[in-house]
Amino acid sequence: MGGDDTNGRFTVKSAWEGIRPRGPVVEWYKIVWHGRMIPRHALILWLAIRGRLNTQDKLHAYGILPEICCALCRQNVEDLNHLFFTCPFSERIWRILCDKSNLPWVHRSWGETVHWMTQNFKGKSLRSVICRLMFAAAVYAIWRERNSRIFNEKARSACNVLHEVLYWVRERVNSLHGLVLSQENRWLQRSWNISEDVFRPG
Repeated sequence: MGGDDTNGRFTVKSAWEGIRPRGPVVEWYKIVWHGRMIPRHALILWLAIRGRLNTQDKLHAYGILPEICCALCRQNVEDLNHLFFTCPFSERIWRILCDKSNLPWVHRSWGETVHWMTQNFKGKSLRSVICRLMFAAAVYAIWRERNSRIFNEKARSACNVLHEVLYWVRERVNSLHGLVLSQENRWLQRSWNISEDVFRPG
């Protein structure tokens, strides 16, 4: 029965597997669907990659919105590239996240960023896990803040949104065990304030 795993228990994963259309595996699969991903983050990231988020430029093209202006900066037209990367609000978040991950901040388009993520963070290393979680968490947090400002008229600072992203990633990574105590892993552990328990045997 759809939604049951091999033990007959209902799970979201088994329900999804039962209803989703089958097709070739896309290159970005591993940055969206992996064992450490937070489900609600994966969903928003999947919708963004598939071009299914209703950004204001799309609503304007459909004739739903007469004018379009980014809810985060109030300066530019809101499309996927602006909202997540070139908006000053979002850029402040990304710059700090990249710094904490020892990555250069580079302005890329949405498509270029997804391709870069799929090419550089495929494996099970701590860096790959952190960067995939970070990417999805930031996209989710920025989208949620955008919606909160539009629909609830509630706004938070970039600092508050950033702290939320840091918390989500840290809590997820803290569930890991048995990581190699390498120089890079130690640096990431300290940079992200991750528990040292991740280096203990599982």
